Amino acid sequence: TEVEVRLNLTFAEDTRLVKLALYPAESPFEFLGETVYGTETLAQDQQEEAAQKWLAAAGETSCLTLINDGVYGSSCDGKALYQTLISSCGYSAHPMEGRQHVPEDRYVQNSDHIRTEYRFWINGGPREERLAAVSGEALIRQQPPMVLAAFSGKCQGSRGSMWEVDNPAVTVPAVKQAENGSGIVFRLFNSGSQGQTACLRMGQSQTKLTFGPYELKTVLWDGEQFLETDLLEGLYHKEETYHG
Repeated sequence: TEVEVRLNLTFAEDTRLVKLALYPAESPFEFLGETVYGTETLAQDQQEEAAQKWLAAAGETSCLTLINDGVYGSSCDGKALYQTLISSCGYSAHPMEGRQHVPEDRYVQNSDHIRTEYRFWINGGPREERLAAVSGEALIRQQPPMVLAAFSGKCQGSRGSMWEVDNPAVTVPAVKQAENGSGIVFRLFNSGSQGQTACLRMGQSQTKLTFGPYELKTVLWDGEQFLETDLLEGLYHKEETYHG
């Protein structure tokens, strides 16, 4: 059901704003956008709003989602979603008498615009199904695999995944070395408003996790087993008194 849209924009307008309009079939709808480890309800008063990887028009039963590839401004008037593409306003042009406000030796007077290509992914479906899946889909779209040329001297053959999670509604926004240098830390996030379960596997080790709505968990792999811990990785549990 997904549709990819590629836009190439050559912009030569002065003091103008260009937006991509998307008209949902179901009305009324909630105007939603991704925020840090959560979903935010955005205003429908045509004022500029900020969101991260995706926008959504969530009706009572259905939902239309719009994933972007690196733009963050948007607005809504209750009838359509408007993803902001480009603006030619003077971002740093505080008026001062007798002083030039913005450079005038540019193709577009009020701003320099370099980026002219945009990609969007539009999808629709049942409300809760779409909202549970869109964050994981956005991660895949915005963080494509990196290909590296390497040669170890031996032909090892295919080894499969280093680690995996079996529920697409649970994303893994970070994997890093433990702060104490021993083990690997996983951040796992339930990106939807419904509870979820997921199994995290690495080699022969695995653990089953239960998530509440929008819950973030930290799991440590110590080389042999998974241990659930806190965001600080259990390093600062001792009560300390600070004397300033």
